[in-house]
Amino acid sequence: MLARLGVLSVLPGLRVLPGLRVLPGLRVLPGLRVLAVLALLLSGCVVRKVPAPDLPVCPDPVTEGFDPVRESELRFDASTAAWAGDMEGTPVDGAEVWTGRGTSTAELYLNRGHTYAAFGSFTADVASNVSVVVTMESGTVVTLASWAVGAGETLVIDEDIGITSSAHAFHVSLEMSAEGNSTLVLQLTGDQWSEVVDARAAAPVQLAFLMHIEDTGALTTEEVNWQRRAAVVAGLSRVLASHGAALTLQPGESFIAGEAIWSPGWFAAREDEGMSWSVHVHNEADGEEALERSVRNGIQNYAAAGIEVKDLNGGWNLAIWRTLAKAGLESLTAFKNPETQLDLARPHVQPWRPAEGTGAADEDAFSTHDPDGPLVYLPGSGVRDTDHARFTEVARRQLSQVRAHAKAGYVNTWYFMEHVDGFGPDATLDEFDAYLADGLESDLAHIDAALSIVIDPLVAAGEVQYSHPDAMRRMWQDWEGSCLLGN
Repeated sequence: MLARLGVLSVLPGLRVLPGLRVLPGLRVLPGLRVLAVLALLLSGCVVRKVPAPDLPVCPDPVTEGFDPVRESELRFDASTAAWAGDMEGTPVDGAEVWTGRGTSTAELYLNRGHTYAAFGSFTADVASNVSVVVTMESGTVVTLASWAVGAGETLVIDEDIGITSSAHAFHVSLEMSAEGNSTLVLQLTGDQWSEVVDARAAAPVQLAFLMHIEDTGALTTEEVNWQRRAAVVAGLSRVLASHGAALTLQPGESFIAGEAIWSPGWFAAREDEGMSWSVHVHNEADGEEALERSVRNGIQNYAAAGIEVKDLNGGWNLAIWRTLAKAGLESLTAFKNPETQLDLARPHVQPWRPAEGTGAADEDAFSTHDPDGPLVYLPGSGVRDTDHARFTEVARRQLSQVRAHAKAGYVNTWYFMEHVDGFGPDATLDEFDAYLADGLESDLAHIDAALSIVIDPLVAAGEVQYSHPDAMRRMWQDWEGSCLLGN
């Protein structure tokens, strides 16, 4: 037979079933379906079921989540905060003491989807108030927590503060109604991943860096709006590229369309730096057809700029993975539960194929490998930390636990998330231009420091490799083809 001569012609569409291998020397031409494989078995041709020793059997499910080890971390202390306003405070024995009348505020950083514990005491000899306030991205100011005392009173503070919405800025504000004195002891703490000391990866972790840009019509009607965000993206891309890393941009379709209007060739310049790309969607409330249309528009806008895109961020509620795969996508990144605004409750390090229809409604179902799943989920961190100054510590802690859960013989992935609106004031304001001139480099310096101090040494040690979703997906697809899934 032709098979014994080392040549086998087959029809288009061959999919070799798990457990079946063609002996060396056979040349499988594009395209045999399952019946052709069965015919070979019945005819005695050289196809065998037992995998070779170098062909691993993949677990079912392919990946397992883990429970991060966490610890309480101090996020704000009134006695060490930088206060500004009508009154000057003085740190005294772990407290902040004010004399005068008026208002003072201190900035702090809190993360959406997290709950923080507030505790301490507040004493004043005149009526006074202290509050935690937030300026929403819409510009609306919201009070998250408030504590008032009358003249000569002392109030014990012990309260949890949950952050449920997107925010532009957080402040602690203290106000005294008349000339007098007040003393504030206030600390805010929140859970953070602990560092695993002496962690060592059993195999390299493929590490990427993602950045979101939300959809807004202003990006196609106001050049300055587009250019300000583009300047942030280019700055971060430059810093990452200087370390051999790459930024993956995940913009809504309006930013992609804006490039063709305001700066044709900008994508090409970023791609020369190594940037990769994802489609980013949020319009699930409009239904499946609208979601598919948005995804296809994003793909087409990228194509008009000469870019092929295969990765998606979004669609977690509707989970129409098969439809989106038909549109041309192959992978998913940065899961976010719309109810909690957090990523998967149990992080993962090894990719898998989620089943069609599984998503935010059932994280366990989404996290279970389905060999027929149309897309590959590449795990990492789907949320960001709002304080750039903390990135070195966040990277150290997260990568220690991620490396501890990396598995030999598997593809291991992780990424950190950024958002273009996490840099500077609102990009619609003229103050943003001053930030680009004086503040952006300061924020980028924190990221550069984390790369130099924490991540580059791990790359040099072979425990981390800089990557991006397209490379991760291709690596996992190659791995998938080299082992037996679902056995």
